[in-house]
Amino acid sequence: MKSFLKKLVAVFGFLSFMTLACTGFMSYFFFGGRVSGYWLMLHVIAGGVFSACAAGLAVLCAERNLFGSGKTLAKTCFWIILLLSLLVILSVLLSMFTLFGTDWQRFLLQTHLYSTIALALFIIAYFYLSATYKKEQKPAL
Repeated sequence: MKSFLKKLVAVFGFLSFMTLACTGFMSYFFFGGRVSGYWLMLHVIAGGVFSACAAGLAVLCAERNLFGSGKTLAKTCFWIILLLSLLVILSVLLSMFTLFGTDWQRFLLQTHLYSTIALALFIIAYFYLSATYKKEQKPAL
């Protein structure tokens, strides 16, 4: 049951991350502006799903990535992904409050953008390292 739950959370997390990447990066890089309208609504919904999945994966996979055997680099990527996820979530949430001035809100949105780029790179690295580690494992006879 736990294995099925891990796979389900990972699939929804990946799908929500791809939705976030498409709605966020395409608006910023291809259309030269901020996310707005229906794209923003889809981005916010996918952000909530991504946040829940990041928390779920942290709970379900933390023990394996602390004490399990395997590649240390993949484990390090896992923890960096969780820290960057927290930074991405907090930077956008804090930028929504009027507690901060305009300059700080711009800084938080830039932090959101660049930490998301770093998060995408570490997710790609983690998938690559996990795939190569599974190929290196030999089946027990």
